[in-house]
This record gives sequence, C-alpha cells and structure tokens, in this order.
Amino acid sequence: MPSYVVPPSPVYLPVSQRQNEEGLVMVRVLINVSGEVEGVGLHKSSGFSRLDDSALAAVAKAKFQPFRSSSAAPRATFLVPVQFQLDPPLPPAGESQ
Repeated sequence: MPSYVVPPSPVYLPVSQRQNEEGLVMVRVLINVSGEVEGVGLHKSSGFSRLDDSALAAVAKAKFQPFRSSSAAPRATFLVPVQFQLDPPLPPAGESQ
C-alpha cells in the first residue's frame, strides 16, 4: 500500500447516513510515476451506489507518494479500502430514539 501525500477524504452524504447505509468500498487506483492518480475503478461495491461514488471521487482526488521498486518509480495499481460506518447507527427517518 502506498503512502499518502493527500489522503482520500470521502463525503458521507446525509441521505446515506439517514438511510443507515454502511459498508466497505474497495477502489482500484492507478498511480503514475509522480504519485498522481491516473485512474480509479470499483473493485468491490459496498452495496450502495452513493457510497461507491463518494469513495471513487475521494480516491481520484488523493495524492500518493510515488511507488518505488528497485529505485525506479513505476506506474502502479493498488486497492484502497474506504470504510463508511455510522457510530452509533442513526434511527430510520421518522423515528426518534
């Protein structure tokens, strides 16, 4: 796993929080020799498209330390986990605690 210069900062949309959408998104990211993101793709869905889209957008804006292999900095592909978790879960809309 590469190191971040600017880590992903996913937005946990209020509608997703109200609907108690949680899950792990695995994002496949291609990093160029400068550590910039060249492309992202969904490797494993959380089961919620809003969370998946937020994770993809956040990883696309991240900046990484260039990956070093034998003193060279090649392009590299990694999986980046993005976890969405409510703590504690919110009550469903229309219910009070």
